[in-house]
Amino acid sequence: MTDLEEQQAISNAARNAAALGLDFSQQILTFAPKAPGSSSTSAAAAALRNRRLIPTASSGASMLGRRKISNKPEKVLDAADIADDFYYNLIDWSVKNQVAIALNHSAYIWDCEEAIVFELVDLWQEPERLGGGDQHITSIKWHPDGTYLVVGTDNGYAQVWDTVERKRMRTFKPSAEGGATATTICAMDWADHSTITLGYGSGLVSDHDIRSGDSLIRNLDAHSEKACGLLWRDDGGLLATGGNDNIVKVYNRQSTEPVITRSEHKAAIKGMSWSPFNANILATGGGSACRTVNIWNVDTNARLMSWVTEAQISSVHWSWYHRELLTTHGSADGSPSGSINLWSYPSGKSLHRIDRAHEGRILGSVLSPDGQKLASVDTGANELRFWTVFEASEEQQRRHRQGKGAELYNPLEKDRAQARSHALLR
Repeated sequence: MTDLEEQQAISNAARNAAALGLDFSQQILTFAPKAPGSSSTSAAAAALRNRRLIPTASSGASMLGRRKISNKPEKVLDAADIADDFYYNLIDWSVKNQVAIALNHSAYIWDCEEAIVFELVDLWQEPERLGGGDQHITSIKWHPDGTYLVVGTDNGYAQVWDTVERKRMRTFKPSAEGGATATTICAMDWADHSTITLGYGSGLVSDHDIRSGDSLIRNLDAHSEKACGLLWRDDGGLLATGGNDNIVKVYNRQSTEPVITRSEHKAAIKGMSWSPFNANILATGGGSACRTVNIWNVDTNARLMSWVTEAQISSVHWSWYHRELLTTHGSADGSPSGSINLWSYPSGKSLHRIDRAHEGRILGSVLSPDGQKLASVDTGANELRFWTVFEASEEQQRRHRQGKGAELYNPLEKDRAQARSHALLR
């Protein structure tokens, strides 16, 4: 690349950052040490071309086996105007390595490959399509193929957007009579490539077929308060829901009645994660009055284990490669915690803690498409931060893609054939 081409690449990235109100020079914290004798322009251009962010070593890092986890983010982006609401789900990461984030009435896409950002949605441009008034985005979810993004609003509308053509494809409207569907869409998830599930502030959960004009498949009277946690198992066979009524439910595709209902949590359940190594294992995390991680066997309707954390749990993630879970945290006794914790499984012991990973409470987080990085967002500094938390060797990644990684785990279940079968569905 010539000097002129390098300068043009930097100029383009800076211009895209400016469109989002970012200071390009400040948002890229560190990629790689500057090569001796290289210009700052060349170093920045090299960083833009690099598809994997390379964090520098931090004095606040700890070793987990051969892994080193830094206590400093490897990248920070501004997230001004992020809604300060625990019950919303405002970030997601696509299989095409693009991060979507909702900021007030707009949705932006950060392309991790090209290091560019663009605005996809501005609800205030077409308020008539959303019943009029100034609406806000309260949840977002990528389609499994990474081409389409669904945005949910605070008055019960959901829109499907084509991120390549950058145009709206269709809109799901609340009932004309109002009621349960005319409330905030707090959470969404895909059962498969054509079925999207919406969780409302009323506690209602609805399945929709995006291919059909009459899209509604079923309504679930899941919760008496906000349905803020929704997660389909990877095979699309079971749906886990969590509500502000402190209840966890699991549904299959055939019935409107839950196959299990658990009420051990003492606060809202937003963080949920299905085990990648056993189809029947679900992890859930409770809010500020609970702070507890619970591990469930949904086949036997048993709580296998639980442990108490130091703060409100805003997200939970199983590692695909290690015997670990990760939790992010919001408020603790009225003050922001902003921590990220790694836990050993099945012991529940703390492996590593990134204290004050954010200046404010962490609203939520998502894993990268390769399961190694984490993107988290807060309401203190209003920042989107990137971390490497589950780094894996090429061999571990290969085994995971082949569905063989489950044999490395399964400490609570003896049926390895079942775990292997589920892994092959990924």
